[in-house]
Amino acid sequence: MTKEKIYMYKFLVSISIDSKGVPDFTYYEPGNPTPLSKEQRAVEVDAPTVIFYELTNLELSPKGLKFVGAGFKNPYDGIIENAFVSEDGKTLILEDLCKDYGTTNFHLLAKCDRNNLIIISPDPEVVNKNIG
Repeated sequence: MTKEKIYMYKFLVSISIDSKGVPDFTYYEPGNPTPLSKEQRAVEVDAPTVIFYELTNLELSPKGLKFVGAGFKNPYDGIIENAFVSEDGKTLILEDLCKDYGTTNFHLLAKCDRNNLIIISPDPEVVNKNIG
């Protein structure tokens, strides 16, 4: 039996709707109230990694907000192997086994009680480096 180390990233995601009805996604590191920049939201990995996106500040979000999944521009590039949503919809989990070199872009997908339309985030990205 071999023992492998698995890395973990966790992002808190606040989704609010502005006065024009446009969703605004703000990302935070747990324990830090300062929003993350686009560069800080990119995940670079060189070993198996699990990435968590957890909804936060729900009092500022549309009623009933929950994740429904992740949408990939190229779902077959081998960067992210699996995507899961927790039973309550508050957490999106991405699994990267780090078997393929490259970059993948995707969108966090959410919905609320207002209607059945899907809210789409700007592009987070995962970069697999130094695959051996």
